[in-house]
Amino acid sequence: MRLFIALEPDYRSRKALSETVALHERDRTPTPSNLHLTLSFLGERETAEDLIEAFETKIGEVKHLSAYTDGFCLFGSAFAASVRDDGAIKALKDRVDEAIGFREKRLFVPHITLSRKGVRVESSSKSVKVDFAALTLFRSDFEGNRRVYTPLKSVLIKPAKRFDTVLFDLDGTLTDSAPGIIRSLKYALDKMGVSEYKPEILDKFLGPPLVWSYKTYLGLSDELAVEGLRLYRENYNEMGGKYIAEVYPGIEALLKLLKEDGVRMGVATVKPEQTAREVLEHFGLLKYFDCVSGGQPEERKADKKSVIEEALRRIGKRADDSVLMVGDRVYDIEGGIAAGVKTLGVAYGFGGYGELKDAGADYIAATAKDISELFYE
Repeated sequence: MRLFIALEPDYRSRKALSETVALHERDRTPTPSNLHLTLSFLGERETAEDLIEAFETKIGEVKHLSAYTDGFCLFGSAFAASVRDDGAIKALKDRVDEAIGFREKRLFVPHITLSRKGVRVESSSKSVKVDFAALTLFRSDFEGNRRVYTPLKSVLIKPAKRFDTVLFDLDGTLTDSAPGIIRSLKYALDKMGVSEYKPEILDKFLGPPLVWSYKTYLGLSDELAVEGLRLYRENYNEMGGKYIAEVYPGIEALLKLLKEDGVRMGVATVKPEQTAREVLEHFGLLKYFDCVSGGQPEERKADKKSVIEEALRRIGKRADDSVLMVGDRVYDIEGGIAAGVKTLGVAYGFGGYGELKDAGADYIAATAKDISELFYE
């Protein structure tokens, strides 16, 4: 396997970098989600287990790290933004290389590749500030003529300003509610006589609004989709489906730590608010939150941005970089970005790493314990 270690910029930095150049149509331009600064190219290795262990036990915390771009340059056929280093990036590279027992043979020149075939049409002379969000061990593969980067292990980098407010999605973030949701979906579809569907299609219902999902994934009419929502809630709310779930490992320990540390916390979910409260109370989590913001029973499609804004209003907090929205689906990330807060995607939930990265998540955590890296050593 082909491995490398890189620094990953946050969402705003990736967006700003992607807007610095306009490239020819035939150029292979990385998507914003793939932009990174390679610290160490490790080449071909048979296994990554020793490197993953080093990330877990030897590297330790990484504090806030930022830099500025300093013009453009060519690296072979790659067109890149040069990155001005005051010594902090090189120091981190040396620390990481020592931890994994690696010695770089080539000269280290900090840069972020913007195109694999560097034919520049137009570029901006404006310097871009890059805030780094994660230090990641990647595997690099080719799918056709496209590079695919798979994260094997990450260390989340502490922000410049500590998060004093954290909002959590519920389903797929605090609780694994898939069994209860799927049961209630099957109940509704059976009652409506809908049987021509593949069972795996129901996994797509985990996260999006139900009426939209019924119409999009099963092609139901508006009338049937609304009836499906009623039947789903009949099973989920009145027949116990909402309690067929489990709290994800490490979640309660994380909430307890944050609560004791004075961090304000809320739940921002499109689930009807009363149902969300009942679920949180059932699993002993309600006591950790300053507010619960959700949809209303009559709503067919709650807007995530509005739900987040309402949570902040109730807490008495303005949207800024000290607020973190934590969720597992594209809707949580896009809603957080639209509301003007930082975002963290949980890859253990219903969406997965690729969806969260493409949506623009600043951070992605593999476990609840990984989230604590943003707060504690």
